[in-house]
Amino acid sequence: MATWVLVSDSLDERTSRSLAVATDWYRNHLNYGQTIAPIAMDEQKHAAQLDHIRSRAKEVKALRASLPKADFKMTELIKTANDQLWPGDEVRALQTRALWQAGSGDALRLGRG
Repeated sequence: MATWVLVSDSLDERTSRSLAVATDWYRNHLNYGQTIAPIAMDEQKHAAQLDHIRSRAKEVKALRASLPKADFKMTELIKTANDQLWPGDEVRALQTRALWQAGSGDALRLGRG
């Protein structure tokens, strides 16, 4: 992920990619927070935390509006990073991508068309 964010020479591209990562992180954080809301020990504090997450997500969305759109799709991200790390070395890029998939949550999707 860090390679994907930093590999470009374009400041706008790097910023766009970092905000795409932040967008995904806030989406997942909010999803988790909503999942555990029914078992929160302090409902008011938990609700305030969810409001804070929503607020930060809106701020990131606003920042992204003026930048090129970067799509955060983990498997494609790994492919792009590998292609840029090892230009012309398709075997190494494919090996690294396969290794990542074998050891990540993305591997769970491999059997689901």
